[in-house]
Amino acid sequence: MERHGRGGLRERPPVRRPHPNEPIGSTTVDFLLHELAENDALRDSLDYEFVCVPVADPDGVRRNEGWFDGPFTLSNYAGNFYRPPPSEQIEATFPIRHEGYTYDDPTPGTRALATLIDEHDPAFLFSLHNAAFGGCYYYATERLDPLHGTLQSIPEEHGVPLNRGDPEDHRNEAFADGVFRLPTFEDRYDAQTGDGDPREAELLGGNAFDYARRATDGDPRCRSSSNCRTSATPASGTRRNWTGAARR
Repeated sequence: MERHGRGGLRERPPVRRPHPNEPIGSTTVDFLLHELAENDALRDSLDYEFVCVPVADPDGVRRNEGWFDGPFTLSNYAGNFYRPPPSEQIEATFPIRHEGYTYDDPTPGTRALATLIDEHDPAFLFSLHNAAFGGCYYYATERLDPLHGTLQSIPEEHGVPLNRGDPEDHRNEAFADGVFRLPTFEDRYDAQTGDGDPREAELLGGNAFDYARRATDGDPRCRSSSNCRTSATPASGTRRNWTGAARR
């Protein structure tokens, strides 16, 4: 974990790479850390402290190292690709309680990130994913109308196409071309349970946004944003421990 910035108004942690097969997140964090350390004007203009986690799943990253340095071919990528099953993924195992459903079996990496959220009371969360194929798109927890044009122009300036098609899940609301609402645990719960028993559904836990929002009793001040795929989320107030008991 690295920390940079003045941290005047509120902290903006954590910037992190949740999935081990998505290295763009780590390179983005590396660039951000160097830029914050070396660019005095940028650092002084931001009244925030950044808490960055370059790698959330180091064991999973090691299992992908065979393709990181190339050759960047489909065969080398497929032969050295590793992504843990959902029950071992950090972004799928945050503790959650909803309408009688309880999940409280976080991975060690999930526990570590949840502790950071508890300790730093973030104003924003950035989950740095990347897509394997197709164009760039963004997830946000709310409309960012003044920024949609800027977000759409950034990938095209760097030769990366913007995904102007349908979202990866047909239930995801589109705010603009390539900008979608970040699905919540409630969305997945409603979609997977229907009229059935929620305990039988393969829901697992929440993501970092779900945890930050619930850990602060739904305070709307923490924003989350996620791919080239990117996500932003609101938080402050009462935190919760692993069993759901309130603490301050």
